[in-house]
Amino acid sequence: MAINVRAPAALVKSIAPHMPRGGRVVVISSMASTWFSPNMDIYCASKAAVNAMMKCWAVSLGKSHGITANAINPGFFPTDINSHFSDELLEMFKNKQAIDHRLAHTDDLTGLAVFLASEQSRWITGETVECSGGSSLG
Repeated sequence: MAINVRAPAALVKSIAPHMPRGGRVVVISSMASTWFSPNMDIYCASKAAVNAMMKCWAVSLGKSHGITANAINPGFFPTDINSHFSDELLEMFKNKQAIDHRLAHTDDLTGLAVFLASEQSRWITGETVECSGGSSLG
């Protein structure tokens, strides 16, 4: 909770007063914010909290500073924290993708983050955008 909830809350609280009108807040959440996995309860809850805070920021910072706030919900990304996953589990994640039978790359996420941080997204706020290769579709 300290890393996933308190850190972004403290960061936004400290920088928002110094951001220019029309600034952008983009937080990285997780599709786990909508999962109900018995072994990931605290992680899932922490990411759901991030999405809830983002919606609050969208309203409060939008009204006070014209700042938008959005979240990105990545699907499974291979990282150091899950490097112990078995080949079978990794293959399962690959098979869930609606496009390209592969695991996600950082480049798959950065374009969306850059867009949400840009002027082109000025009328998008309070949204959670999934970046999962369509893995939640079936």
